[in-house]
Amino acid sequence: PGLLTRANEWVTHPDALGARMVEAEAEIADWARTRLASRRPGVRLMAEFVARLTPEDRREEVVDAAWPRLWERLGRTGEPPRPGPLLDALAAAALVRRPGTALVMHPAVEAATQEATAQETLKLTDETLAGFWRAPPDSLASARGSSVRSAVSYLVRQRAYGAAADLLSSVTPVQLGTLGAQATPMLRQVAAETGSAAARVALAMALWESGDRSAVEAREL
Repeated sequence: PGLLTRANEWVTHPDALGARMVEAEAEIADWARTRLASRRPGVRLMAEFVARLTPEDRREEVVDAAWPRLWERLGRTGEPPRPGPLLDALAAAALVRRPGTALVMHPAVEAATQEATAQETLKLTDETLAGFWRAPPDSLASARGSSVRSAVSYLVRQRAYGAAADLLSSVTPVQLGTLGAQATPMLRQVAAETGSAAARVALAMALWESGDRSAVEAREL
């Protein structure tokens, strides 16, 4: 009955639902910060790594391949701990879910984790992931467009627009066409910051794929 009463109130007063959702997000973030602070260092670092991955890259095979590179980039000594047990610990703490080989992190947990991460770690993680996707291992290199999209996303996050434009210029038009509609916002940033012909073409292709063919940028095709 209490839930039905609240549901009726939310329908009648949608502003109350919005306010409650904001409160719930803040509660989840506070909970995540507390959970994260009590984890051992290796588990915390893995949480910071997963939080910095794009949702598309939150897959066990990506973590397995990129984690050793981050460990080395951060100047950690010795062999990196195996990712599996660290991910198990995060799942046991409910900081991530693991449906199959995917890794799912709630947006509020992601934001809280990134806020608790040192700026230098955030920077080095983005640099590591951009470099990783510019030359991915063979096991992950089958879809060139997907690799380029991931690399560009981390370069844009660093505001390395020139490097992103250079990467887009290095691939074929066919590969540019596989970046997908989800790449539209970052391609628009690269095109605006650099004026790169490759970025403009890739943006036009993405707009066409999304169905937004009336946009000025779509006329590049």
